[in-house]
Amino acid sequence: MDYNDRDLGQPFTIPDLWAPSQVHSRESQTGGILFSQHHFDDLNIPTSEPLLPKTPAQQNDLLHVATEEPTGYGDIWLLPEETPLEEANFKSWDVFVNESVQERQTPYITELDRATFDAALVDKTDLLRVNNSQHVVVDSRTYTVSLLALGLGRSSVIFAWNEEKQTFISAFPEMRISGFTGESMDALLTMFMDCGNITKSLQRFIHQAYTEGVSPSRVALADTVTDSMKEILLEVLARVSRPWLNFCVPGSRQIGDQPSLSAPVSLLPLLSFNHIISAQARIVNGTCMRMFFKNHNLREHLDLQHSFHLLGNGVFSTLMGLLAESHISRSNQSSSGGSTFLAQSLPGDLSFAVRDMSEDQIEKCMNPNSVEALDFLRLSYKPPQPLDAVITPVILYKYDQIFKLLLRLIRMLYVVSALFQHATTRCSRLRGLDGMAQRFRIEAQQFVSSVCGYFFDTGIAATWQVFQRKLDQVEERFNTDNHNFSLGQDEGIDKLRDYHEKVVDRIMFVLLLRKRQQPVMKLLEEIFTLILQFSERSRQLGLEVGGAPDKQVGELYAKFQRKVGVFITVCKSLSEKAGYGEKTLAGKHTPTTLGLFNLDDLAEENTICQLLLRLEMNHYYGKTVNV
Repeated sequence: MDYNDRDLGQPFTIPDLWAPSQVHSRESQTGGILFSQHHFDDLNIPTSEPLLPKTPAQQNDLLHVATEEPTGYGDIWLLPEETPLEEANFKSWDVFVNESVQERQTPYITELDRATFDAALVDKTDLLRVNNSQHVVVDSRTYTVSLLALGLGRSSVIFAWNEEKQTFISAFPEMRISGFTGESMDALLTMFMDCGNITKSLQRFIHQAYTEGVSPSRVALADTVTDSMKEILLEVLARVSRPWLNFCVPGSRQIGDQPSLSAPVSLLPLLSFNHIISAQARIVNGTCMRMFFKNHNLREHLDLQHSFHLLGNGVFSTLMGLLAESHISRSNQSSSGGSTFLAQSLPGDLSFAVRDMSEDQIEKCMNPNSVEALDFLRLSYKPPQPLDAVITPVILYKYDQIFKLLLRLIRMLYVVSALFQHATTRCSRLRGLDGMAQRFRIEAQQFVSSVCGYFFDTGIAATWQVFQRKLDQVEERFNTDNHNFSLGQDEGIDKLRDYHEKVVDRIMFVLLLRKRQQPVMKLLEEIFTLILQFSERSRQLGLEVGGAPDKQVGELYAKFQRKVGVFITVCKSLSEKAGYGEKTLAGKHTPTTLGLFNLDDLAEENTICQLLLRLEMNHYYGKTVNV
């Protein structure tokens, strides 16, 4: 059935689906529309003249013709009521006054367009005597974008950083843009080249300060340099945008006379670009956060710090040889892969290492009965990039200080448990003979276990649970809406880093490791030293047979009671001291505390009263010791 003869009143009529296309029928009549029967001899294609123009002026004319729309066809994307704007023409004062005046062609090159100037520059006779005939003419937009990147210390298509020569190298030895000589561009380039080299040098210094020879002073200096660079870039943004703002806001001086109705001109860059930057920041923050958690396994590296630096893994806290197994056992590994456990490397190349120590510190470590006997041991961990933005060298230094204290606590727990083994030795003279030594053992064990319980439960476990809940909230967000996940402007990686550091700071506060708590920690170390001396003396007496109570044990016990009494008195004064620890920030929100990473739940609360309840619930030392 012919398509044109179908009955339009029959909606259920099935057309002939195998009928040839109407376009195909017309094509067969004309010989095909793809290769129509045209005579190429009528096109008048030149063969003797070169196809490409020689001068830049001819190149610009050719470019103008090539980009010109064919006559008889309009822009298909324009609406019918819209008309394209006519290109502006330069007019002289004579034409402005009288349009009928016929313009004369000027003989001065300075009054002609840049194409004429470019043609004079590339002329081999060097009419202008500037020796620019061999300069490469680059696109103006590409050059300005590359020049901006150069000033910011970034590589581009024209300027690339040479690591060997420690400077930026241009892709073209001699270049310029249309309308300018090479000398004028070189003068401008020198300024941007110096700025780029200096910026790159500062960036290299900041990177080395965070990765090589890390120390608090170097990191603080690097942070200062970083902040200074940010301020400089913001100032550059404000200055370069000021002419545009003055153009967009006419009468800026009049606006300044009405401060109650509008913002000062100095705030206009912030007000103009803030909403754009905020929208971009939300998308970037969400993308980076998902990448850190999904692609780089940030949560695994954070759990690693809790398992090893904070001794959250019980297996690790007992045997050094189970370092690798204690971590891999938490992974989803098959039982058949047990033989390859030790061959696998831990995240961040976690391993044991020896701490750099002074002569005085080494001498203390050589004494097996000193509190510092295990201070030489530390954990070596290097976070892979880009996780070092969250696990910074400063945070790792604080983890190391906590780890050193926890090693001392683990050792003290072992020492007080061994005291009862000394008392039950077959040849022990202390068994049933020296009640004072028995009281010393009981009180030492109760003191050490109370301090360790407070440090591990209140200081580490409770604080880390707060951190875990925060990480759960982050993962819940992008798991709920994975495609449209975004974070607030103040919820980026830098805020997660600040929150992580605040977690470690709170742990250090409870563990009495802050600088203002050093006198209290020194008193605690003196008590530990007395217990270690008693342990050594108890071991020696356990090997002897018979004899009266030891005088040295009595002296150590008296010092122990006196020191513990002082320690409890100091703790009581701290618990009653106003301002000990930070108050919550509720009601005093700042831009650093709003949003997902609110710091209110990590305020350093005064929890020293919990330690007092563990140490002296019945006020034993307050009754028996006169401090």
